[in-house]
Amino acid sequence: MPEYMIPAAFVTLESIPLTPNGKVDRKALPAPGSSAFTQEAYVEPRTPLERRVARAWLDALPVAQVGVENAFFDLGGDSIRAVTLVGVLRAEGLDVTVRDIFQLRTVAALCAALAERPLLDEAAQRVVAPFALLPEEDRKLLPDGLADAYPLAQNQIGMAVEMLSGDGRDSYHDVTSFRIKDERPFDAEAFRRAVDELTARHEMLRTSVHLTGYSVPMQLVHERAHVPVEVRDLRDRSAADVEAVLLGTAGQGDLFDLTRAPLLRMTVLLEPDGHWTVVFTQAHLITEGWTYHRLLMELVTCYRRVRDGLAPEPYRAPAVRYADFVAEELASLGSADDRAYWQSVIADRVPFAFPDSWGGAQGAADDTKDVVVGLADLQPALRRLAADAQASVKSVLLAAFVRVMGALTDERDVHVGLVCDTRPERIGADRVHGMYLNTVPFPVDRSAPSWRDLVRSVFRQEVGLWPHRRYPMPALQRSWSSGRLIDTIFNFVDFHGVDTDVVDVAAGRGGNLRTEFALNVIARPDRLGLSHDPRAMSRAQAELVGRMLRAVLEAMAADPRGDARGPLPLGAAPAAKPPAHVAATLHELVGERAARHPEHLAVVSGDITLS
Repeated sequence: MPEYMIPAAFVTLESIPLTPNGKVDRKALPAPGSSAFTQEAYVEPRTPLERRVARAWLDALPVAQVGVENAFFDLGGDSIRAVTLVGVLRAEGLDVTVRDIFQLRTVAALCAALAERPLLDEAAQRVVAPFALLPEEDRKLLPDGLADAYPLAQNQIGMAVEMLSGDGRDSYHDVTSFRIKDERPFDAEAFRRAVDELTARHEMLRTSVHLTGYSVPMQLVHERAHVPVEVRDLRDRSAADVEAVLLGTAGQGDLFDLTRAPLLRMTVLLEPDGHWTVVFTQAHLITEGWTYHRLLMELVTCYRRVRDGLAPEPYRAPAVRYADFVAEELASLGSADDRAYWQSVIADRVPFAFPDSWGGAQGAADDTKDVVVGLADLQPALRRLAADAQASVKSVLLAAFVRVMGALTDERDVHVGLVCDTRPERIGADRVHGMYLNTVPFPVDRSAPSWRDLVRSVFRQEVGLWPHRRYPMPALQRSWSSGRLIDTIFNFVDFHGVDTDVVDVAAGRGGNLRTEFALNVIARPDRLGLSHDPRAMSRAQAELVGRMLRAVLEAMAADPRGDARGPLPLGAAPAAKPPAHVAATLHELVGERAARHPEHLAVVSGDITLS
């Protein structure tokens, strides 16, 4: 059996502990002792530094024990957990970055590198003081009652412009619902008190946005704000009526006045079975997936305490704030290294674009429901492939996306869009709400001979771009592209902070998430969600892309060392709708294309290629 298929530890139990709902109670599982780990899988920390770093890994990762040779991703690590881990280590004075965690992978390798580095000085730990980023000429223009004011991030500006464009698509006006499993009667007053508590804790829930009126577009953090809460009692309605009301919340009322905080409102739907659904309606520019899932769990926890007559748990705000991210983005905009890196990525590549014949059909503008591709049956094999490639599951799914996009264009050198998390690598940053997403160009690799090699190549590129990920996409667009720089994006999410004993994840809805991109692929370990712009492609074509992604992932799971450069295993998948009129014969079209692009690949046979 390959090493990556051998469990790290074996523990004998008389019975499996269960939650009241009958699920495995993972928190009640006993921690494996040293004897439970195989000698090859577990190596005990040997030095004070290794013990110190291993303790931090243990706190950040969903495991009971960390050996110094265990790989970060094999232990359940991801970018959010890496930010948490790095924040803790940096707070202890260790000069470590998320890129180090990705690249070095183990406690032993990380400690070997840290032993050669000096400790961080006080300046590296400094955070941004309130109003420190405010241009001097704007101070006298501020209204009373503010806790802070600082420039908008570049992507926030772009989202605000899209929201105010009036094109009828309601881009970045996001609606998401979560069904809460609750055996107690809903207490509206306790819920409103919990919402007020969270609004007082988190600056982004008290923030307004101002594109004009100041020397630069600004966001103002108000000392107070009130998040509206509507409660709708549907307990005497049929299940069909409840479903209809839930579907009707997708639009969720008027768009926000961005100049008035808060840019969030909530609706609670009381259901016949006693459970209830909370609907978040928010401007995307103040939040993203990780933020509102964490907000959800914090809200439910606080609500239950208040409902039960208890005070909310004491909350100590992190020293780091969203203003620190804005400061890091401003530093990236002034970085010659970041500019040079992205110029090298963009210089020799063109943006990926779908075939011209893929325009959406007339009358299809309302057909925007996501295409969902299930991956649950492939998860074990894809995780084994990730371990074998010394990469992450995200890299496996991104590799499949890159491969499919490469098959849909005849351009040799193209890039697609990759969504990156840009949180500061500071302690507590995972608890600071805000919009931390940036989309960057990601090269399409056509050279990897096997699926495992493709995953490794994709992971290396991810690691390479990580230090430069904060250079904002709007600045890239302005500097190096006369047209659209990115039109299709990949975003990997894994909201592991959600307690599924409390939240019925399967009953939740993503609402009407709409962006300006032709295709937006939201990847989770167990499924893919494809959102498409019907002006750029029809639903049938979005479904075709979904089938292509599934076919590639099946091939990767079946044979990681299989040919990644051959024809895609699509079976009977239908072709895209052909153009209505063809103005030339086949050989004339081939000749015309060869004249325009003599350097492009024409024939591939094994390792032999001809242009």
